[in-house]
Amino acid sequence: MGDDFDWGGCRDGCLMKRYSKGVTTTVNSGEGIGSAYISTFLYYTLDKDNNAVKCSLQEWADLYENTDGRDRRLVGHDHYDNKMISTVFLGLDHNYFGGEPLIFETMIFDEAGEDGYMERYSTWVEAKEGHNRAIQWVKNGCKDDD
Repeated sequence: MGDDFDWGGCRDGCLMKRYSKGVTTTVNSGEGIGSAYISTFLYYTLDKDNNAVKCSLQEWADLYENTDGRDRRLVGHDHYDNKMISTVFLGLDHNYFGGEPLIFETMIFDEAGEDGYMERYSTWVEAKEGHNRAIQWVKNGCKDDD
């Protein structure tokens, strides 16, 4: 796991201890995965030009509260050869160890709903390009170009 992780001192009832962006958070089973856990994330929302801007937890949650917000998060959604290609704005930084925030995600699902492909991005433009690459990957029989 590397030197950045500290799993020591975790006693009965300790669910997890994680390192993210310089903040170590212990979540106990008695607390559940609540505010102590989610407070380690950096939240983002989209401006009118689809640029990601840092925001509060409430502003991020507002994107999930209504249909308009759900529609705003969708970068691309396509079906090809019994596969679903979906690219969305996550609004949570999944780059836990520094660098550009990874706040967009493309996934490809088969008919059974199983995923077999995932890629994350920092900007709407990168996500759109990644979505198009994922479509092409499916069209190529789920194989990389040679």
